[in-house]
Amino acid sequence: PKVLHLTRLECTRSYRLHQVEELSKGSFFNNITRLDLSENFLSSEVVAPMLNNPTLLNLNYLNLAYSSFGVEGASQLAENPRLQKLVALNLKGCQIGPQG
Repeated sequence: PKVLHLTRLECTRSYRLHQVEELSKGSFFNNITRLDLSENFLSSEVVAPMLNNPTLLNLNYLNLAYSSFGVEGASQLAENPRLQKLVALNLKGCQIGPQG
């Protein structure tokens, strides 16, 4: 049987929180290069475990605009070694402040 490889995922505008968490588990993100979770108002409690998934190594575009993870989430993003291939990051409306 032919296996499909998902490389782009867009789950915008208040995607159900538990669905975002489920997507981040397992090997679902193996080939994802572009991930758009904008306008979901994600907290750091959701963002951190998702970004710690070892299958995100190919991610080069991440849109978390209008999330609510604050300074803590911004720090987790900045320090995450799995995001080394990231070339585009959208954090518009995340209200991170100057500390972030």
